[in-house]
Amino acid sequence: MSRIELIGITGQSLTCEQWPIIRRCRTIVASRRHKPLVAGLLHPLIDIAPVSTMLARLQEALERGDVAVLASGDPLFYGIGRTLIERFGADRIRIHPALSAVQLACARFHTAWDDLSLMSLHGRSVQDISGRILNHQRVLLFTDAHNSPDAIAAGLLATLQSCNDQRRIEAIRIRVAENLGLSEERLIQGSLAEIASLQFSPLNMVLIE
Repeated sequence: MSRIELIGITGQSLTCEQWPIIRRCRTIVASRRHKPLVAGLLHPLIDIAPVSTMLARLQEALERGDVAVLASGDPLFYGIGRTLIERFGADRIRIHPALSAVQLACARFHTAWDDLSLMSLHGRSVQDISGRILNHQRVLLFTDAHNSPDAIAAGLLATLQSCNDQRRIEAIRIRVAENLGLSEERLIQGSLAEIASLQFSPLNMVLIE
Protein backbone atom coordinates (compact mmCIF):
# COMPACT_ATOMS: atom_id res chain seq x y z
CA MET A 1 0.00 0.00 0.00
CA SER A 2 1.34 3.43 -0.93
CA ARG A 3 2.12 5.94 1.80
CA ILE A 4 2.14 9.65 2.51
CA GLU A 5 5.54 11.00 3.54
CA LEU A 6 4.69 14.13 5.55
CA ILE A 7 7.87 16.20 5.65
CA GLY A 8 8.33 19.26 7.85
CA ILE A 9 10.58 21.99 6.50
CA THR A 10 12.48 24.69 8.37
CA GLY A 11 14.14 27.50 6.44
CA GLN A 12 14.86 27.63 2.72
CA SER A 13 16.38 24.26 1.94
CA LEU A 14 15.81 20.52 2.25
CA THR A 15 18.11 18.36 4.35
CA CYS A 16 20.22 15.45 3.12
CA GLU A 17 17.82 13.14 4.99
CA GLN A 18 14.75 14.60 3.29
CA TRP A 19 15.98 14.41 -0.33
CA PRO A 20 16.02 10.58 -0.64
CA ILE A 21 12.50 10.35 0.82
CA ILE A 22 11.14 12.89 -1.66
CA ARG A 23 12.90 11.32 -4.65
CA ARG A 24 11.36 7.92 -3.85
CA CYS A 25 7.84 9.38 -4.04
CA ARG A 26 5.85 9.55 -7.26
CA THR A 27 4.07 12.86 -6.51
CA ILE A 28 4.76 15.93 -4.37
CA VAL A 29 2.27 18.17 -2.56
CA ALA A 30 3.66 21.64 -1.83
CA SER A 31 2.72 25.23 -1.18
CA ARG A 32 3.83 28.05 -3.46
CA ARG A 33 6.59 28.83 -0.94
CA HIS A 34 7.96 25.28 -0.98
CA LYS A 35 7.70 24.51 -4.71
CA PRO A 36 11.08 26.14 -5.55
CA LEU A 37 12.76 23.62 -3.22
CA VAL A 38 11.83 20.77 -5.58
CA ALA A 39 11.97 22.67 -8.86
CA GLY A 40 14.72 20.41 -10.19
CA LEU A 41 12.59 17.25 -9.92
CA LEU A 42 10.21 15.97 -12.59
CA HIS A 43 7.58 14.74 -10.12
CA PRO A 44 3.97 15.86 -10.65
CA LEU A 45 3.14 18.69 -8.23
CA ILE A 46 -0.12 19.23 -6.35
CA ASP A 47 -0.92 22.58 -4.72
CA ILE A 48 -1.52 22.23 -0.99
CA ALA A 49 -4.35 24.78 -1.18
CA PRO A 50 -7.26 24.71 -1.40
CA VAL A 51 -7.15 21.76 0.98
CA SER A 52 -10.35 20.09 -0.23
CA THR A 53 -9.04 19.93 -3.81
CA MET A 54 -5.62 18.78 -2.62
CA LEU A 55 -7.11 15.89 -0.62
CA ALA A 56 -9.01 14.61 -3.64
CA ARG A 57 -5.96 14.81 -5.88
CA LEU A 58 -3.80 13.23 -3.18
CA GLN A 59 -6.20 10.30 -2.99
CA GLU A 60 -5.81 9.76 -6.73
CA ALA A 61 -2.03 10.13 -6.58
CA LEU A 62 -1.76 7.44 -3.90
CA GLU A 63 -3.04 4.94 -6.45
CA ARG A 64 0.17 5.51 -8.42
CA GLY A 65 2.63 5.38 -5.50
CA ASP A 66 3.94 7.21 -2.46
CA VAL A 67 3.28 10.94 -2.12
CA ALA A 68 5.50 13.50 -0.38
CA VAL A 69 3.66 16.32 1.38
CA LEU A 70 5.87 19.31 2.22
CA ALA A 71 4.73 21.34 5.23
CA SER A 72 6.18 24.08 7.40
CA GLY A 73 7.84 23.13 10.67
CA ASP A 74 6.06 20.47 12.69
CA PRO A 75 3.04 19.35 10.61
CA LEU A 76 1.22 18.20 13.76
CA PHE A 77 1.30 21.65 15.38
CA TYR A 78 -1.41 23.80 13.79
CA GLY A 79 -0.48 22.08 10.53
CA ILE A 80 -1.81 19.78 7.84
CA GLY A 81 -0.96 16.65 9.84
CA ARG A 82 -4.27 16.40 11.68
CA THR A 83 -6.26 16.69 8.45
CA LEU A 84 -4.23 14.03 6.69
CA ILE A 85 -4.49 11.59 9.60
CA GLU A 86 -8.26 12.07 9.81
CA ARG A 87 -8.66 11.55 6.05
CA PHE A 88 -6.18 8.73 5.35
CA GLY A 89 -5.50 7.14 8.75
CA ALA A 90 -2.35 7.18 10.87
CA ASP A 91 -1.03 3.87 9.51
CA ARG A 92 -0.72 5.30 6.02
CA ILE A 93 1.37 8.32 7.00
CA ARG A 94 5.00 8.63 8.03
CA ILE A 95 5.78 11.95 9.70
CA HIS A 96 9.16 13.68 9.56
CA PRO A 97 8.79 16.82 11.72
CA ALA A 98 11.09 19.83 11.67
CA LEU A 99 11.37 22.63 14.21
CA SER A 100 8.01 24.27 14.82
CA ALA A 101 7.43 28.00 14.41
CA VAL A 102 7.00 28.19 18.20
CA GLN A 103 10.44 26.73 18.82
CA LEU A 104 12.06 28.99 16.25
CA ALA A 105 10.33 32.14 17.48
CA CYS A 106 11.18 31.52 21.14
CA ALA A 107 14.78 30.71 20.23
CA ARG A 108 15.00 34.05 18.44
CA PHE A 109 13.39 35.81 21.42
CA HIS A 110 15.68 33.98 23.89
CA THR A 111 12.69 33.04 25.99
CA ALA A 112 11.37 29.77 27.41
CA TRP A 113 8.02 28.65 26.03
CA ASP A 114 6.92 25.97 28.49
CA ASP A 115 4.73 28.54 30.29
CA LEU A 116 3.34 30.26 27.18
CA SER A 117 -0.29 30.27 26.16
CA LEU A 118 -0.55 29.46 22.45
CA MET A 119 -3.31 30.83 20.27
CA SER A 120 -4.15 30.71 16.57
CA LEU A 121 -5.87 33.72 15.02
CA HIS A 122 -6.45 32.14 11.61
CA GLY A 123 -9.93 33.11 10.44
CA ARG A 124 -10.81 34.97 13.64
CA SER A 125 -11.78 38.57 14.29
CA VAL A 126 -9.17 40.69 16.07
CA GLN A 127 -11.93 42.47 18.00
CA ASP A 128 -13.28 39.17 19.29
CA ILE A 129 -9.86 37.92 20.34
CA SER A 130 -8.62 40.90 22.41
CA GLY A 131 -10.28 39.73 25.61
CA ARG A 132 -8.80 36.25 25.29
CA ILE A 133 -5.32 37.63 24.73
CA LEU A 134 -5.58 39.95 27.72
CA ASN A 135 -6.46 37.01 30.00
CA HIS A 136 -2.88 35.73 29.71
CA GLN A 137 0.40 37.03 31.08
CA ARG A 138 2.31 35.70 28.07
CA VAL A 139 0.74 34.54 24.82
CA LEU A 140 2.25 33.50 21.50
CA LEU A 141 0.04 34.03 18.47
CA PHE A 142 -0.15 32.35 15.09
CA THR A 143 -1.24 35.15 12.79
CA ASP A 144 -2.56 35.37 9.23
CA ALA A 145 -2.67 38.08 6.56
CA HIS A 146 -5.80 39.64 8.08
CA ASN A 147 -4.80 39.30 11.74
CA SER A 148 -1.42 40.97 11.33
CA PRO A 149 0.70 42.17 14.27
CA ASP A 150 -0.26 45.81 13.68
CA ALA A 151 -3.98 44.93 13.55
CA ILE A 152 -3.68 42.87 16.74
CA ALA A 153 -1.84 45.67 18.52
CA ALA A 154 -4.38 48.24 17.36
CA GLY A 155 -7.26 46.07 18.56
CA LEU A 156 -5.69 45.57 21.98
CA LEU A 157 -4.92 49.27 22.27
CA ALA A 158 -8.52 50.23 21.42
CA THR A 159 -9.89 47.73 23.94
CA LEU A 160 -7.66 48.99 26.76
CA GLN A 161 -8.34 52.63 25.90
CA SER A 162 -12.07 51.99 26.10
CA CYS A 163 -11.51 50.72 29.66
CA ASN A 164 -9.13 53.56 30.54
CA ASP A 165 -6.55 50.90 31.43
CA GLN A 166 -3.43 53.01 31.04
CA ARG A 167 -1.40 50.72 33.26
CA ARG A 168 -1.63 47.80 30.88
CA ILE A 169 -1.25 50.01 27.82
CA GLU A 170 2.14 51.06 29.17
CA ALA A 171 3.11 47.61 30.49
CA ILE A 172 2.38 45.42 27.47
CA ARG A 173 5.26 44.69 25.12
CA ILE A 174 5.00 42.91 21.77
CA ARG A 175 7.71 41.01 19.96
CA VAL A 176 7.32 39.92 16.34
CA ALA A 177 9.36 37.25 14.56
CA GLU A 178 8.79 37.88 10.86
CA ASN A 179 9.69 35.46 8.04
CA LEU A 180 11.26 32.94 10.41
CA GLY A 181 14.05 30.90 8.85
CA LEU A 182 14.03 32.90 5.62
CA SER A 183 16.56 35.38 4.29
CA GLU A 184 14.07 38.20 5.04
CA GLU A 185 13.82 37.25 8.73
CA ARG A 186 13.28 40.25 10.99
CA LEU A 187 12.77 40.66 14.75
CA ILE A 188 10.82 43.68 15.98
CA GLN A 189 9.65 44.72 19.44
CA GLY A 190 7.75 47.64 20.85
CA SER A 191 4.73 48.96 22.69
CA LEU A 192 1.15 48.54 21.49
CA ALA A 193 1.22 51.93 19.79
CA GLU A 194 4.60 51.32 18.17
CA ILE A 195 3.65 47.93 16.72
CA ALA A 196 0.25 49.28 15.60
CA SER A 197 2.05 51.90 13.49
CA LEU A 198 4.14 49.40 11.50
CA GLN A 199 3.53 47.02 8.59
CA PHE A 200 4.46 43.34 8.46
CA SER A 201 4.68 40.49 6.00
CA PRO A 202 2.00 37.76 6.37
CA LEU A 203 4.46 35.18 7.78
CA ASN A 204 5.14 35.89 11.45
CA MET A 205 4.72 34.91 15.09
CA VAL A 206 3.73 37.41 17.78
CA LEU A 207 4.66 37.26 21.47
CA ILE A 208 2.60 39.48 23.78
CA GLU A 209 3.70 39.94 27.39
